[in-house]
Amino acid sequence: MYDDANRLIEVTYNEYKINYIYDDNGNMIRTTSADLDTEGPTADSITNSGSPTTGSAFKVYANNVVDAGSAIDKVVFPTWTVKNGQNDLIWHEGTYLGNGKWGVTINIGDHNNETGEYIVHIYGYDKAGNNRALGSTKVVVL
Repeated sequence: MYDDANRLIEVTYNEYKINYIYDDNGNMIRTTSADLDTEGPTADSITNSGSPTTGSAFKVYANNVVDAGSAIDKVVFPTWTVKNGQNDLIWHEGTYLGNGKWGVTINIGDHNNETGEYIVHIYGYDKAGNNRALGSTKVVVL
């Protein structure tokens, strides 16, 4: 990118951004560079509160969620039952529990009180706008 008003050329190469700044005579007077955050968060493991369950809710956790380039923005837990496909898909937003752990409580009532197999995928988003699938889990509700 070239910005004539500021005499700036911005070059993005792999995971770096380099700015070349020129004076009125076309002489380069300064360069700056920055690492770009291009990777989404990661998690060590995904756990749940136990399967099978007979309760009215269950919990799912993403453990040790980290992001090397920027801070974690959010972790989401899209959840649905196998019965009738994804007709009851809900993207539940997780809560930060401390020490890199994110969790969510899935209320069976939010999913038509259906019994059977629940599928939960987990996605992490960082402050740079990157996202990554962190894992998945299944819980059987009796």
